[in-house]
Amino acid sequence: MHLTPGQSDACFLVSHGLAASRHRVCLVDNQGEVLYSFGDSRGTDTSRFNIPCYLAANPRTRNVFVADYVNRRVSELGTESLQFVRTVVERLSSEPRRLSFNRVKRRLYVGNGNSVCVVQL
Repeated sequence: MHLTPGQSDACFLVSHGLAASRHRVCLVDNQGEVLYSFGDSRGTDTSRFNIPCYLAANPRTRNVFVADYVNRRVSELGTESLQFVRTVVERLSSEPRRLSFNRVKRRLYVGNGNSVCVVQL
């Protein structure tokens, strides 16, 4: 996911996904250098992920939503330094499989299993 936090050069937000041994989200620069990261080792508390695999951005707040696959939740992170903001959805009925943010209606759509969870923000 491409973004430009603050006044700095263009950056990219990357989740390590389903096949990774690192359970984190990284903000990287154009050369691929990690500027900030959130998470790292697998876990269940709010400072860790267990397979962060899908991302969606809120252009108004400049925050990013992260689908935490095994923990069945969606977290919100600030993009300036990838700080934890809040848990948006927890205890989903199944693993989150897709995220989409509607900026006009300010809704986050979370595809999980055969259903969609809609969160009004």
